[in-house]
Amino acid sequence: MGVGKSTLTERLSKELGYAAFFEEFAENIFLPRFYKNKKRWAFHSQTYFLINKMEQLVEIKKLKKNIVQDSFLAADIASYVQAQYELGYMEKAEWALYRRLYGLKKDDLPEPNLIVFLTASTPAIFDRIKKRKRTYETNHGKQSLLRYLEVLQRLNRGWIDKMKNRCRVVEVDTTAQNYFADKTEWAKLVAKIKAYEKI
Repeated sequence: MGVGKSTLTERLSKELGYAAFFEEFAENIFLPRFYKNKKRWAFHSQTYFLINKMEQLVEIKKLKKNIVQDSFLAADIASYVQAQYELGYMEKAEWALYRRLYGLKKDDLPEPNLIVFLTASTPAIFDRIKKRKRTYETNHGKQSLLRYLEVLQRLNRGWIDKMKNRCRVVEVDTTAQNYFADKTEWAKLVAKIKAYEKI
């Protein structure tokens, strides 16, 4: 959240000719409702993303070309959904039901062979969220959003450390470095990704 996943996906798609798949946050009618009433809409919002990404992964499995996806489904479960549960926005029964729904298809879904893991400090992410002006993300108070971001940061770190045993990971800290504006740094990142293609 706020680290540049969608921008990276779009740029890599154009640079490398990959098919791009984006999280459909604008189409998720439950997301603005979630930010107004988290306990009422957390399960609905996350289930929308679950179905959307499962549909994408079914389509991805049929493709005969490389793809880049801005948000991996397993990361949702390990971080975003877990955060809803830990913060009390999702009840235990809802959390368990979500995991059951995911379990119905998870063994049939493709796994990534490379993850580009973008990181940034919590203050940097907070500032970017304010600048992108999605009102529903910031209208519930600074401390509440910072707490949410800190929980996500911890859970994302735990998830990616485990994923390093399952696939290749390129970690990029975007706190101070704008990889999208700096042509030299962007070229280095693309070269690193291309190198993994050959392994």
